Amino acid sequence: MKAEVPPADEEPTIDVPLKKGTKAVKISHIKIVGGESDAAAYRQAVEIAGRLVDGGLWDGESQIRFEDVYTTAKKIKGLSDKEIGSLFTLEDFVESND
Repeated sequence: MKAEVPPADEEPTIDVPLKKGTKAVKISHIKIVGGESDAAAYRQAVEIAGRLVDGGLWDGESQIRFEDVYTTAKKIKGLSDKEIGSLFTLEDFVESND
């Protein structure tokens, strides 16, 4: 008799704030690989992730990695979503698997 395999648990998600609503993104899809990595840095990374979605650079389905959240925040500050999407690539802000 075969042992039953328990169903895989759904990975937890975090709500990424967007201009209009939120997007549930798997927690493992937003990583901090350098610089500060405390709770405040993670909250900042989630905010930036929302800006990248609003700007059309990231769909929330792939993993992104922040080399330095606060440096990225300075880069993106003051840019409109249209500027983010038309003047930059995702790799200008984060590392990705794409």
